[in-house]
Amino acid sequence: MKKINLKNDLEYFEKEEIQDFIIFCIYTMLPPCRNDLCNMLVVNEYREDLDSDFNYLINSVDGYFMCYKNYKTVGLYNTCYFKIKNFNLIKVLDKYLPYCGDGNYLIISSKGKPFSKSSMSQRICRIFSNVGGCTELRKWYLSNQFQQLFKINKALDDTAKMMMNSRQVILKSYIQKLQEDC
Repeated sequence: MKKINLKNDLEYFEKEEIQDFIIFCIYTMLPPCRNDLCNMLVVNEYREDLDSDFNYLINSVDGYFMCYKNYKTVGLYNTCYFKIKNFNLIKVLDKYLPYCGDGNYLIISSKGKPFSKSSMSQRICRIFSNVGGCTELRKWYLSNQFQQLFKINKALDDTAKMMMNSRQVILKSYIQKLQEDC
């Protein structure tokens, strides 16, 4: 792959490679969202009146933030807002975002339009070698991140049975008391 120089007059194939790298970084350096990058705008500050039809990458003086206002489970969880703390992702965004500009889409197609969810899914499949889209990335991430949790839950269930108790009683009555005693 040839070295990419970031400059204002990038050719589309260079922009596409850079955007692929941005997508790769976001989906590997943060817990993977669904296809919600496809309607993400870059803004320089959070405001209460940000349009709920979009999601936002906020580039503020306090750092980078992701603000999800338009996603599948917004009815349950409302606006999801969190600070990006991954140092490597921050360095990547520092290099890339000046070329997006305030109020522009984070990821665009060759026609300068935002991606549809299906187009974003296809792009993710291509970037991650036919991984199967966001759902597969989310399964992979959660399985790797919390694999030990399954073992702990099994051990807790086995212990609860031997103590003639339930997991809930152990967690509520005993484990919390141990934490309080420390």
